[in-house]
Amino acid sequence: MPSRSPGSSRRRRRLLVSLTALPLVLSVAAVVPYAGASPGTADDAAIPLVPARAAEEVVDAYGIGIHSSYWDTPYGDTARVVAALTDLGVEHVRDDLWNNTPESYVAINQIAAAGIGFDLIMGNPSRGQAPAEYVATVEQHLLGAVESIEGPNEWDNFGPDGWADELRSFQAGLYAAAKARPATASLPVLAPALAFRSSYSRLGTQTGVADVANSHLYSGGREPSVDIAAALSETQARSGTTSTIVTEAGYHNALATTGGHHPVPEDVAAAYLPRLLAEHALAGTERVYSYELIDEVADPDRTDPEANFGLLRHDWSPKPAYTAMKRLLALLDDTEEAFTPGELGYTTSGGGSDLRQLLTQRSDGTFVLLLWRDVSLWSTGQRTRIPVAPTSVTISLADSLTYAVHQPRSVLPLPTQVGVGRSITLPLAGDLVAVTLSAPDPSLPDLPLPDLPEVPVVTDVVDLLTRGIGVVTAAPRVRGAKVSWTAEGATAPGAGVVAEPTEWRIKVFRGRTKVRSVTRVGPRSSVSIRRLSPRHRYRIAVVARAQDARPAAPARSGWVRPAPRREQAATRS
Repeated sequence: MPSRSPGSSRRRRRLLVSLTALPLVLSVAAVVPYAGASPGTADDAAIPLVPARAAEEVVDAYGIGIHSSYWDTPYGDTARVVAALTDLGVEHVRDDLWNNTPESYVAINQIAAAGIGFDLIMGNPSRGQAPAEYVATVEQHLLGAVESIEGPNEWDNFGPDGWADELRSFQAGLYAAAKARPATASLPVLAPALAFRSSYSRLGTQTGVADVANSHLYSGGREPSVDIAAALSETQARSGTTSTIVTEAGYHNALATTGGHHPVPEDVAAAYLPRLLAEHALAGTERVYSYELIDEVADPDRTDPEANFGLLRHDWSPKPAYTAMKRLLALLDDTEEAFTPGELGYTTSGGGSDLRQLLTQRSDGTFVLLLWRDVSLWSTGQRTRIPVAPTSVTISLADSLTYAVHQPRSVLPLPTQVGVGRSITLPLAGDLVAVTLSAPDPSLPDLPLPDLPEVPVVTDVVDLLTRGIGVVTAAPRVRGAKVSWTAEGATAPGAGVVAEPTEWRIKVFRGRTKVRSVTRVGPRSSVSIRRLSPRHRYRIAVVARAQDARPAAPARSGWVRPAPRREQAATRS
């Protein structure tokens, strides 16, 4: 992230040059249809119980960089920024605080009203304002919006020759000022992020002036796992803490650049970014912020890396990486209510030494198993794709479960395979795959299925209807709502075939404006919607969909107003 004045349309920043080159022998694969599940014959005694992590922890571990005060870029349309962030499903953003600019305070608070928390960069020594002045601004204007603060951004790159002395002094003053004020004392103070690994030794340790280690970790166009372990270890040692946040990471798409920070095509970034989040979750990173939400300027020739980091293009159209992250976060999104994740009896086989996996669980009991391979999809030297041959991975379960296989980068939002069984075999190439696992639907037979007589093909598509939605209720939750619904029979008279819903689309409206859309798959009848502001009333519509069938007519709840956090605190006390 740069240091520049609000409203400036361009910025200058020396990007991180790729670290030591690694041999790249693997690469991208196209979307491949999944194989079906087979009846399991696994030995239960050989299948271990694997503890799960809360799915919401992975959602909470993702943030994205924005520039709310760059008013002559697409960021100047704050309402559209809010819509893009809520549609993406992200809960945290990183931004720069500009003192004495009330317009930026309005923008930050407007974004925070959507339930999105800010990590704020608190100026730098060149602006002529003391750290205490920035802390006072947070206390007076932004207290409810800010969840963490940090010192000057990449001052080893932007600062003068004496940058290290300036940064040490500024960081010490920031920490002291924040901890001296009761209103800000609980805010975590991040160590300053540096642009170059070689700068850490010059800066020295930050023990006593930071609560959280802070790193910038771009892989320079290579696979997401590159240097994570080494970089986190070094920044933790320098900061004197084991808690780490990576405030910048990601990929740019300036394929014609001649600079040292290597690009990747948009579809490769879409395969890499979900893996980036999963790799950091495995490594124990508290949060990783990808850079950035939207391309700040148009760059049709794709020569400028700084104009191509966005998940959205300059014209607001989504890149494949935006869609992939949106689908992954939606699969993991869960209620704010605390719960203790359980264990799942499962094992995987056939994945090879590069297989990676992360087991999570939502509070409704559904497990979400993330699987991916630690392979490179792009040759940074040749700037060519290197095809990755799919490998067959088998998931063996201790119990028969309903499953759905999702590929976030797929051109279709629906699962690529659904069924019930104890063994699932799927090909795994370069993309992260998410497998949801839940208790079998009583209305579905267990596998293997018996031989059934051939059923005549339904030719009258008009009569293929989805079951309708009955009553929809919305109960207030802390900064959210619990939505429940019932299903009815077909609403049209004379329907020859009624298709069971396979997907529920839940749409949240504030007045006539749709502010959120959540998709859930499987036999469920409730969902928790998060990140809603207690300042507004909301109404929720539910639509049922079935494959190859018409959507049912939507049913709507009454109006609901989320509860503020202080009511939750009072209840717990």
